[in-house]
Amino acid sequence: MTHISIRKKLSAFLDGELPDEEMVEIENHLDHCADCREEFGEICKGQSLVRSLEEVELPDVEKSWYKIRLSLTNSSKDQNK
Repeated sequence: MTHISIRKKLSAFLDGELPDEEMVEIENHLDHCADCREEFGEICKGQSLVRSLEEVELPDVEKSWYKIRLSLTNSSKDQNK
C-alpha cells in the first residue's frame, strides 16, 4: 500500500472496519512511518474531540414548521387590517 492509500484508510483503521489483513498491514506501516503515524494521531485527536461533545436533542421539525406557518398566517392577518 502507498502512503496515500494508507492515509485514506486511517479512519476506517481506527474504527476497526477493515479486513484483518489490511489492519495488520496498516499497523505495520504505522510502526515504521512517522508521517502516517502523525496523521493517525491527528485523526485520533479529532475523533476524541467529537466523542467528547455533548449530545443535543434535535428540535421537533413538524412542531417548528407549524409555529412558522402560524406566525406567517398571523403576520398576514395583521398586515391586512
